[in-house]
Amino acid sequence: MSENTVRTTKKQKRKFPGAEQICDIVIKAVFFFAFPAAWSAGFAGVKYLGERIHSGEPVEMSTFLAMLLALAAFTMVFGRFFCSRACAFGTYGDVLYAVFHWKKRGPGRPGSKQMIPDAAASKLRYVKYGILVLVCALCILGFSSQVAGSSPWTFFSQLVALKPKLGGTAGIVGLVLFVICSIGMAAEKRAFCRFLCPFGAVFSILPVLPFSMVQRKQKECIKGCRACANVCPARLDLPYSDIGGSTKAASADTAAAETAKYQFSMGECFGCSKCARICPKQNAGCATMKKGGKGIAWDIVKAVILAGLLTVAAGV
Repeated sequence: MSENTVRTTKKQKRKFPGAEQICDIVIKAVFFFAFPAAWSAGFAGVKYLGERIHSGEPVEMSTFLAMLLALAAFTMVFGRFFCSRACAFGTYGDVLYAVFHWKKRGPGRPGSKQMIPDAAASKLRYVKYGILVLVCALCILGFSSQVAGSSPWTFFSQLVALKPKLGGTAGIVGLVLFVICSIGMAAEKRAFCRFLCPFGAVFSILPVLPFSMVQRKQKECIKGCRACANVCPARLDLPYSDIGGSTKAASADTAAAETAKYQFSMGECFGCSKCARICPKQNAGCATMKKGGKGIAWDIVKAVILAGLLTVAAGV
């Protein structure tokens, strides 16, 4: 291989990550300014269903319910792309984390050291399911109006709209919770999304079509390589997709356990593509989440489809 060829190859390897990052930033910026209330509107659909159960009135199509259905349908097809690219609160958390950790980042370093140990993080992610159950219970029991406006994401939506409301106890509670969440997201990558987001809990229990489920093959992995796990914002240790031929799955019980682990992990996956981009053998990823130009094309396609769904839902 000639020296010119080596230089060209090196340039190409540097070019694609840069292009992918620029694409991420552009998509996040577009959704942040074009659909800043998508999260709160979608989750309002969840609360709307609970309120209807309490009142005994029939469920009617509304903007909130349409937003919930649009986001749920999109997630079941493409995974949690909304969480990684289109959620304004998630983008806010990414910016906070980047600002407070920029000195700790550098070439070849996917991010700074995690503040919360893996063992604790694996347990804390169940908190968001408890919050989801609590919110739904309050709505079903008829207490939704008493706690309305006291959530951190409600205050965030008001802040983005340049109309923060601090009046009353609910507004103050919302502000305090928003500050606490902000501190958490500044210290730990995607802390709110992983541990506290009730809408994320909804997304995590939705089934995802096979072609959008992240996977890797054991036989293709480099022994001892943990590049995908180290760069994952959800800190997932991707299970193997070739469970049937895996030497680790020596029994039917072990194979079943690995399958359950695989399905659960995919519910926690944000679909950020970081594992696909960093894998030295391009072994991690899925049909709709690849490295390089194909990955950029898929991200644009998914962004356009999601923007179209949100636009239609907002007009209902």
